Amino acid sequence: MKQITLAFIKPDAFERREEIKAIYLERGLEIIAEKKLRMGKELAEEFYKEHRGSPHFGPNIVHNTSGSILAMIICGEDAIYRVRKINGATDPDKAEKGTLRWEYGTHNVVGPINPKNAVHASDSAENARREIRLLFGEKYCSSV
Repeated sequence: MKQITLAFIKPDAFERREEIKAIYLERGLEIIAEKKLRMGKELAEEFYKEHRGSPHFGPNIVHNTSGSILAMIICGEDAIYRVRKINGATDPDKAEKGTLRWEYGTHNVVGPINPKNAVHASDSAENARREIRLLFGEKYCSSV
């Protein structure tokens, strides 16, 4: 089934954004919209609100507001699953070799939480709609 999803390249990998975009495209996905932005604290807190109270919340807010990100709406067959598979496991040290997080994430971070994992991707159609709405507005939401 053709889907759209949201992905973004985090501040730790932003300088390599063209390489990362090329990987999505080489794997048969289409980037139908993109925009460079810098998340403010309020937007980041709304974006990650389901993680409020978890140990991941604070580090994600700090990291994702520390520099520019490249937000992308990606389209293709089973896009949500495929983008997450391309991205790899959340922890770069546990990500499969060849995934974006293995290749571009920061490895061997001391401590239990490593938000420097290069990329984000929506985990469901519902979250894709919510995240696209937050970063791009309503225009694309009916396509999710």
